[in-house]
Formats: sequence, C-alpha cells, structure tokens
Amino acid sequence: MRAFGTTRIAKLSCAFVVLLALCVPGHATEVTGSYFYRDGTPAKDRQLHLENVASRDMFVVVTGNDGSFTGDVPPGQYELRAERGLVLKPKIVVFGSSVGIGRVIEPAPLDVRRPFQRQGLGEAIVQTQAPATANMKGRPMEALTFGHVLIQNFWGPAKPLPPLPPAGSNSPAASPSPASGR
Repeated sequence: MRAFGTTRIAKLSCAFVVLLALCVPGHATEVTGSYFYRDGTPAKDRQLHLENVASRDMFVVVTGNDGSFTGDVPPGQYELRAERGLVLKPKIVVFGSSVGIGRVIEPAPLDVRRPFQRQGLGEAIVQTQAPATANMKGRPMEALTFGHVLIQNFWGPAKPLPPLPPAGSNSPAASPSPASGR
C-alpha cells in the first residue's frame, strides 16, 4: 500500500515539473511586417490594428516610409486589420520569439469582405480636453470617422444615451428615512 502512495506522489511531482517547464512568461513579443498597395508601392503612414482574437484588445502599429511596421503585443492569436477593420492577415500566432508576418498587400477597393469586416469609431463617452489619440500618427482623425458619418447619413443619427442618475440617488443615505417621533 505504501508503494502505491509513493508512486502516486512521484507521478504528480513529475507532472508538476513538466507544467513548470512548459510555462512561458507573458512578455511582449515583436511583430514585424510590411504593407504595400496593389501596385507595389509601400503604404506609408498607415495605421494597422493587431486585434487579439480572444480578448478583442487592439494594438495600433503605424507603417513607416518604406511600408514596414513593428509592434509589441502579448502572446496570443491575432488578426492584422486595416484602418477600417478589413482583415489583412488572420491567425497570427504570437508566442515567445519575434514573429515576421512578411509582405501584406492591400485588398481590392471592391473586395467583398469590406462591408462585413468594417469597424469604425464610436461616439465619445468621456468628455475631456486630453486627446485620446495623442500617441498616434498617420492619417487625420477625420479620415477615420468618415465611415461613421456615412452610416449616420444612411440610417440617421444614433439615439442618445439616457442621462445618468444623480450622484447620490443609489446610496442608502438618500433613501427616505422612516417617520421618527416614537
């Protein structure tokens, strides 16, 4: 009976050591590539998005004058998307060492995937003087919001959100107190 318990502990210990050996720390990994137009000229100052398939976190990378881009992302599976959301390269697996995507060509203007993979900017929820795109360069924000304007012109303006309740309305201090005098 004692041999069975010792064997079981040895097996569990070995499994634990194997699991520790397979664990890789979650450091950012460099993803590189180059983005070109269909005629072969490099696409300079374009914003591309690396979107995590599981969490939908997006990391913005900007192309240089030669069309090359570099971005640091945590391990996971990503899709490389164009400025308006079209998937340029799916299933980019980032794990451990740096990943080279290679040469990516912009799809045709009338690509059938464009209406189905479209993304845009939503309405601002937080009103502040600090610009949300202070660390971004490339095309101006008017170009990014152009699609949103087209959608509003087609379907009409979006309905506004209801106003938030006053600050103290949900607190117990604001609730009516029972009649006193007893």
